[in-house]
Amino acid sequence: MRKYLMCALVVCLTLLPFPASAQKSTGTIRGVVTDNSGAALVGAKVKIENKGTSEIRSVTTNQQGEYIAADLPVGMYDVTVQQSNFKESVNRGVELHVASTAVVNATLQVGNVEEKVEVAANAIQVETTTGAVGNVVDGTAVRELPLNGRSFAQLTQLMPGVSAAANFDSKNKGLEAGVDFSVNGNSTTGNIFLIDGVNNNDVGSNRTIMVYPSIDAIQEFKILRNSYGPEYGQAMGAVISIVTRGGTNSLHGGAFYFGRNDALNATDYFNNLNGAPKDKLRRNDFGYNIGGPIKKDKLFFFWSQEWNRELRGKLRTASVPTQAEQNGDFSVLRTGVDRNNNPCDPAPMINGVQATSVPSVSPAGKLLVNLLPLPNKTSGIVNCQNWVQSLTSPVHWREENVRVDYNLTKTWLLFGRFTQDHWEQPYPSTLGFWGDDQYPSVEGNWNQPGYQATIKLTKLLGNSGVNDFQISYAANRITVTQGGTNPGLQQQIAQAFQPYFPESQKFAGANIGYPVFWGGLGAGSFSGTGPSDLWTIGPWKNNQELYVLKDDFSKVAGNHTFKVGFLYSTNKKNELVNASSAENAQFWGVNSGNTGNGIFNTLQRGTVWGFSELQTNPYSETRWHDIKPTLAITGKLVAT
Repeated sequence: MRKYLMCALVVCLTLLPFPASAQKSTGTIRGVVTDNSGAALVGAKVKIENKGTSEIRSVTTNQQGEYIAADLPVGMYDVTVQQSNFKESVNRGVELHVASTAVVNATLQVGNVEEKVEVAANAIQVETTTGAVGNVVDGTAVRELPLNGRSFAQLTQLMPGVSAAANFDSKNKGLEAGVDFSVNGNSTTGNIFLIDGVNNNDVGSNRTIMVYPSIDAIQEFKILRNSYGPEYGQAMGAVISIVTRGGTNSLHGGAFYFGRNDALNATDYFNNLNGAPKDKLRRNDFGYNIGGPIKKDKLFFFWSQEWNRELRGKLRTASVPTQAEQNGDFSVLRTGVDRNNNPCDPAPMINGVQATSVPSVSPAGKLLVNLLPLPNKTSGIVNCQNWVQSLTSPVHWREENVRVDYNLTKTWLLFGRFTQDHWEQPYPSTLGFWGDDQYPSVEGNWNQPGYQATIKLTKLLGNSGVNDFQISYAANRITVTQGGTNPGLQQQIAQAFQPYFPESQKFAGANIGYPVFWGGLGAGSFSGTGPSDLWTIGPWKNNQELYVLKDDFSKVAGNHTFKVGFLYSTNKKNELVNASSAENAQFWGVNSGNTGNGIFNTLQRGTVWGFSELQTNPYSETRWHDIKPTLAITGKLVAT
């Protein structure tokens, strides 16, 4: 009964009319067995043994002396060939890479089967069985190469045909990171990243990824650049495939620490120009890993954990009003001009007469002006920048990864992995994102966790068939909360300033961001590069989830290999369309009551600004499905 149930399961899985290219995280060993004269040996027994886990795959040669063992886990193998009246042949140390075919031919010598001929495998394998063009970096090289930020993304830049975009920076993770590179001239967003066959792309932008596997948890890295097989899809550029490390019969582990400190750095030119101290740059990367057997030859585990702790200074400068001006007193104006020869502090004019104080102060305007920091420079001021501060941004990242491999029987294999990483940048940020102005009083706390989970069940069907069934989940989310030196100021502004549409219709309700001022508050308030928008993003959120079901079946029949598979992915992406401030009132330019001084205009009750407002912040809920079956038949014609 079990046999019939198993057959029914395999048939159902391979015939379901579901989707998409089932990306492979395994490899194939194949070869030809002949005698000394070159004649093919039919029915020779070939035993392929994984040196790490002792898993054995047995096949026999066909009428042409050929054998194929498909869907083997990446690793080191010994290939043993036996045939009656011939000496046993053992090819040791065959290295099998992801999405690759290792060719191991054997020439048997006449003799007793008890005699043995051992051969050391060729360390360099040239792909001769397919037209796929790719490059492999094994786990040892991944761990020992000096990768900036200990990020695998830098490995992509070692490959031919890869061109990095100007904003590519391999050291970063989370929201600060991006995988912006082109392969063979394709779009920078045309690549797909796989971890053990699981889609790792953030499909919202397709230029970021969801998790960054620790380089100590990587067994192999491969980039397929061209002519890859039909089992790969969802990409017009490259396929970047990572296989994670698993446990073996040997207990192994390690720990590491890498550090960096700004004590070895020079002070930035612009810090010196503005009399600011050196920006901090302190980074500590540390972690550990351990793997081994739970039950020898049957059950294995691998666990890794890593932390990145970074402090990164960022210089901020601005032209801001004095304490007296924030209180409405403009009797003493700042002197000096900007680089365009405009006065740093224009004299406010009302009906052609210079005003020395605001006649009637708007409570909401007073709170808005309080968003700006007070000046901290009185001499050596460059381009009117009387506020200069190097704010140190904490950038934290942590990852946990666990993998379990279980040889249930000689023909049933189970694999499972869970990876999670958490990136966060609480106030103050490096302002490398969107929706926050440069003033530190109210600013976002950014958080981005990412997750991957997968289970794969492999069934060996005799010595010529293999079926892989895999279920995967991948997700990430971005959450921005309100922070800063005075986050309560945002609530005070919300209470003093009532938008046109009631708060009950706003997505953020009473937590709505303060009003937007495009171009800032006008003359008398600008950054070092020009007018600076006044706005904030928090509270804000998005999330992405991918649920993937896939199956691969391969069968060797004579000279031919038959492959059929599917991938079905149901996906969702939820995201607030605008920053929180953008669902409040949005102001630009003064239509009535312009005094020529932006701070005075803001403080003055009755100033009329250009205005628009959204009724709410739309919350996009996108749902889509990927469906793509695959079918491939390979073989050769033989003349008889």
